[in-house]
Amino acid sequence: SSLQVPPQPLSVGFLGHRAEGSGKASVRLEKGRGRGRARLTVAFDDARLHRRDEDEPSVADLRMDAQILVPDPFSASVADPVADAELSLAIHSARVTDMSPYNPYLPGHAPVSILQGEASLVGELQVTPDSAAGDLLVTAGDIRLAVADQELSGDLRLDLLIRGGVQPRGQAPAGEQ
Repeated sequence: SSLQVPPQPLSVGFLGHRAEGSGKASVRLEKGRGRGRARLTVAFDDARLHRRDEDEPSVADLRMDAQILVPDPFSASVADPVADAELSLAIHSARVTDMSPYNPYLPGHAPVSILQGEASLVGELQVTPDSAAGDLLVTAGDIRLAVADQELSGDLRLDLLIRGGVQPRGQAPAGEQ
């Protein structure tokens, strides 16, 4: 069984973030070994992204495909389908209008904080209940950082390779309140 939703305003929450904008979606029930699964596919062609604790989005002009795979939500044997969800994101392009809300993702012991700046973001991320993997590229021009007691400004390029375990869902990144 499947359901196609034509292009229209959409909103999807994942990993402590919410994407809102125009795009299309589909839901498909798949038969699997032992139990069925539901696959939600969302393709945003113009969206905004914000952390759930932000009043205003810090990411604009987002073009992204997301797939969320959960155990059959209609099965009585599945206690919490979200706990077993798998997420796959393909970020084709995004403009981070303010990098400072992402300070909580920096290591708590690092003497670095982002003061201001914009960036572009592209990459892929796959998250399962037990692991995360992905490649993200962040490029910023004229970003301001505080490093120890110094303030620096300049261009920044981060090639982020993500591999390994993930924090339990609902737990904030290091240093986040």
